[in-house]
Amino acid sequence: MKMQHQSKRRRLLLGSLLGMCLLLIGGLAHRWYQARQRSNNVLAALYKTGMYAAHRPVFHFSERVFDFGTATAGALVEHTYKFINTGDRPLIIHKVIGGCNGCVTVEWHQQPIQPGAQGEIKVKLNSADQLGAQAQVIVIRANTDPPEARLLLQGVIQPPS
Repeated sequence: MKMQHQSKRRRLLLGSLLGMCLLLIGGLAHRWYQARQRSNNVLAALYKTGMYAAHRPVFHFSERVFDFGTATAGALVEHTYKFINTGDRPLIIHKVIGGCNGCVTVEWHQQPIQPGAQGEIKVKLNSADQLGAQAQVIVIRANTDPPEARLLLQGVIQPPS
């Protein structure tokens, strides 16, 4: 009987010890996560307002929204968005993503755009499979501040008469 009692005590003691270890590990993980979040917030603030933001290219678009009005289904809608690099470093466009799966195609400068120089992004909307109101967002990823810019191509596609 005494052996069973000691065995229960050992299991209870081991269970308590295991529970305390889990609490300690959970507390340490929580502190590490909080410290990491604070560090990320500081880095984000430095990026937006600090020394990093001052040395990045900046898009300055003459227009970010283009309304093509009304077009007939099957028509090719084209527009060129023009911008100036108002930053003090060369602007490099890494990627431009069209609005829908294959209906929007884009062309852009593959070479760096120097400070003060003008660039353009040509957008073509193939309206063959589109009907009704359109709002196609074009996302531009570059070495700018902020690192992503968005353009909007909107209008209405009517069925052929």
